[in-house]
Amino acid sequence: AISQNLHPRILENYGLPKAIENLCESIGRSKDLTVNLQIHGFNTRLPNTVEIGLYRIAQELINNTLKHAQAKEMDVHLTRHTKGLMLLVEDDGTGFDPKGLNEYRFEGLGIRNIITQVKSLGGTYHFDSSAGNGTAVTIEIPL
Repeated sequence: AISQNLHPRILENYGLPKAIENLCESIGRSKDLTVNLQIHGFNTRLPNTVEIGLYRIAQELINNTLKHAQAKEMDVHLTRHTKGLMLLVEDDGTGFDPKGLNEYRFEGLGIRNIITQVKSLGGTYHFDSSAGNGTAVTIEIPL
């Protein structure tokens, strides 16, 4: 089960967009959360390391929303453009104060895993949140 969660067969067989779609559909069916998904610009497969890394980032962001945000709605946007990829995960949940958030000071392993994975792909991240106003996390990965 752990292996399947980290590297699902659908990712290997069909690529990142289909794997993200499957992840969002399964959450939408099983949780009291509306998941809106938009995917744009994917005509070819990405390098395997990028697909796996971005899938794990999406999993962690979605898992954090489910565990902590008390959100009713989540938007997931995955866009491929000429210079790279953008993953945006937004929710209407409780939010948090990201002022003290950096790679050296944070509470859970989830954010640490996201930051480590983004850096390993040469990307950037931005957390936009405030108490009571939900959270938006933007991940940019160059190609």
